[in-house]
Amino acid sequence: MAEQGCSTTETYVQAARESTASIASLVRSNNAGFFGQDLACFLAFAQADEIPKDVLEDDLPRLSKLKAKYDLKKVWSKGIVIDP
Repeated sequence: MAEQGCSTTETYVQAARESTASIASLVRSNNAGFFGQDLACFLAFAQADEIPKDVLEDDLPRLSKLKAKYDLKKVWSKGIVIDP
């Protein structure tokens, strides 16, 4: 799940952080209700022109390995795309 926008002021950045936190809280709460446990969720707040290394930093090598193993059909191919 990604929320995208262009930040121009600190007020906007703060509003985006609050919005993202609210969405994450809702998703985690619903997951707990549906599945009986709090499942992790990944939310990225990016402007859509970043490269994966800039957004994912130290997690990129681990995520690249996971993508190579589990996303053979390249289902995850929009937004911040990780190459295996």
